[in-house]
Amino acid sequence: MERVIAENNEEIVRRRARAEGDSIRIRSEGKAEGLWIRVIGQADWQKTVSMTLTPDYLRFKLCDSGNSTFVLLPDTLNVPILINHGSNTHRPPNQDALSPGEMRLSNR
Repeated sequence: MERVIAENNEEIVRRRARAEGDSIRIRSEGKAEGLWIRVIGQADWQKTVSMTLTPDYLRFKLCDSGNSTFVLLPDTLNVPILINHGSNTHRPPNQDALSPGEMRLSNR
C-alpha cells in the first residue's frame, strides 16, 4: 500500500514539474513574440521617418524656428549659419571661466 502511495506521489511531482516547465516555456514564447512585434513596428516607423525627413524639409523647419531671426544659407556649405540680431548686447565675461591673464585684461 505504501508503495502505491509513493508511486502516486512521484507521478504527482512529475506532472507538477512538467506543468511548471510548460508554463515557463509558454510565457517565454509570449514575451518573445511581443518583442518581435515591437521590433517590427519600430523598424516600420524608422523607415517612414527616414523617407519623410528630407534635407529640404529640415532647412524649412530651421527657418520656421522661433529661435532664429535671420538665416543665411551659403551655397558652398550644407550647414546654415544662424544669426540672432538680439545677441549683440554686451555681457560681462564669466569670471570663473577666465584665466588669470584674461581676468587682468577684463578688469581694466
